[in-house]
Amino acid sequence: MNLDEIIKEKNALGALVIRKDGYPVTVKLPPNLHTETLSIMIATVYGAAYTSTTHMKNEIPTRITIETDSLLIEISPIEENRILAVITEK
Repeated sequence: MNLDEIIKEKNALGALVIRKDGYPVTVKLPPNLHTETLSIMIATVYGAAYTSTTHMKNEIPTRITIETDSLLIEISPIEENRILAVITEK
């Protein structure tokens, strides 16, 4: 599934695929969002969750959700070195 299909299916504001080191691979974001900053922060969040869950139970996170009053960001690993993040409004 490509990012356009994901955005349409989830009625999302945007989506991006990044490498686990924070490098953006494929990006479909509104122009007001800074791709590099968002990519690095998503990789950081994923890395922290990965370290926490593998330390506690030796399990890899399958989905990380960040929720604010108006936004939802879902972060999921999709390949060995790739992470998908989808941003939607609530």
